[in-house]
Amino acid sequence: AYRSQANEKWLKAQGRVSRIHRKKPRGKPMPDHVRRANATKSKIRARVVERVRPILGQVADTVRSLRSPKKLLQLFGGNLATQLLFAVALGLCLRAFGGSLNLATLLTVYVASALFGGMMPVPGGVGVMEAALTAGLVAAGIGSTTSAATALVFRLVTFYLPPLWGWLSLRWLRHHDYL
Repeated sequence: AYRSQANEKWLKAQGRVSRIHRKKPRGKPMPDHVRRANATKSKIRARVVERVRPILGQVADTVRSLRSPKKLLQLFGGNLATQLLFAVALGLCLRAFGGSLNLATLLTVYVASALFGGMMPVPGGVGVMEAALTAGLVAAGIGSTTSAATALVFRLVTFYLPPLWGWLSLRWLRHHDYL
């Protein structure tokens, strides 16, 4: 039981008080509305615990694995490499239209645009990322038409075309009975 004596003792030792259930008044029967409220709270808590416990287990596994320096290096190194590769791709798209910026500026423009695009409630940041990339490139001193063209080509190459290549690969794999 959630309101067991062991739980009460532990809460008291921690300097805490359970506010989930109300106690029965000493020497009196528990009022019916309090009993129903406690039962409802127990049902709600059981549902929440049922859904949250597996997630907490996964979080605990992740935290345990992050204690390894190798895993941390893989996580942060992989993320850094991804950001650098996207910034380089943005720079190559910009160079295709005759512009150029240093890697630090390209990285700043890409990361800021990705963060902005990720915050908007639009799947994949469609439209938002393009606008943010264009605004970032214009702020970095690139002309507006070159910035817009660069943003559209960059998104075409990094976001819109990869699913097409994946679909074609999947068809080929299925055709040759690999899947």
